[in-house]
Amino acid sequence: MSNRTIDRQQLRSQRLRHVNFQGDALRLRMNWTEDDIAKPQVLVESAYGMGHPGTFHFRGLIDEVSNGVFEAGGRPAEFMVSDICDGVVQATEGMSYSLISRDVMAAMIEIYALGHLHDAMVLISGNDKSVPAHLLAMARCDLRPDNPLFGLHNVVIMPHAAYYSEEAISTVRHFAAEEVVRVLTGQAPLSPVNAGELAEARRSRSA
Repeated sequence: MSNRTIDRQQLRSQRLRHVNFQGDALRLRMNWTEDDIAKPQVLVESAYGMGHPGTFHFRGLIDEVSNGVFEAGGRPAEFMVSDICDGVVQATEGMSYSLISRDVMAAMIEIYALGHLHDAMVLISGNDKSVPAHLLAMARCDLRPDNPLFGLHNVVIMPHAAYYSEEAISTVRHFAAEEVVRVLTGQAPLSPVNAGELAEARRSRSA
């Protein structure tokens, strides 16, 4: 864990609380506590669902990532937009929905990321629908280092655990906790979306 301190007053979630007082009350009705609301708020977005064999096992990963966020001192907010499987709908009218599902997923993730008061996000995806959908969502959220709401350093690529095992789940949990601490204390994550672009942007700023 990092020894650096998170400046909570600079977090997007805490700044927007000063202009949106009803948001606190509404979240208290969803089993949040006052302590939860004051913590860094992390979107945990996944493609979990029963439509694809590559994402149906994500429930355990979501739980462990959320546990990692809690352990890091944050408050996870779980959202899900599931995908469909070409193999399941092959040779049926369901194939008409396959590619467009990526755009629908990306749009919903954009809504979750920017419509709510999140300070960082963890995306859990798998296979050829949710992975590009999550990448599209990053682009639509304008996730660049100079973005005042979200910087590229606030996006973490999680390791994909294709098969459920205690070892894999434990690895994901601890990795998520460490990465959340890094990004919320202004440090670069171990697995950023694009380390080269991030490094170049930081060099340009310091020049």
